[in-house]
Amino acid sequence: RVVSTQSTGGSNDFIDSRRAALKLAEDINRHNPDLEVFPYSSAYHFYEQYDTIVTENWDQPGHLYLAVFLVSFVMLGFQIYPSLVILLSITMVIVDMFGVMVTVGIPLNAISLVNLIMSVGIAVEFSAHIVKSYVSCPLHKSPRLRAKFRLVTTGPSVFSGITLTKFVGIVVLASLSPSCLKYFILGCFLFCYLLNFC
Repeated sequence: RVVSTQSTGGSNDFIDSRRAALKLAEDINRHNPDLEVFPYSSAYHFYEQYDTIVTENWDQPGHLYLAVFLVSFVMLGFQIYPSLVILLSITMVIVDMFGVMVTVGIPLNAISLVNLIMSVGIAVEFSAHIVKSYVSCPLHKSPRLRAKFRLVTTGPSVFSGITLTKFVGIVVLASLSPSCLKYFILGCFLFCYLLNFC
């Protein structure tokens, strides 16, 4: 047997009706063990994501932070401070992305969570090359001269290899016809690359 619901309102109505239907089905199953009742609606498969989106929002980037720290710690010669600088850079980009999402009005859902996770990878791509070249620079002893030398030598390759090639992809995404995908993907990508570039 199926408890079916249909809502003609917005997202909040679908979420509330799904939760109410789940509670109703649980009550029916508890009082009638011979029956197996489950809620169904054609929209439930989409709105089910909102049950776990907050925990996923903490779990997925947390696992990524740990992986990035361990890999950068090993690849940078077991130096903790450069690895922490990379994590700080990633944290700043993620906080800025949340600020952009709130400002532009992009809700937290599965698509925007994937964009946030991809922005972690993009932040690593931007910052790890600069940090690695800074750490491995034997020419100058002064931190200021090392930073200047590495920005002059590594900066242009990061700019041309990462920023410009990804910008071409963003231009292609601008031609998407579904407006929801256009706003989610294009908006998140564009702001992610602008934040990382700055």
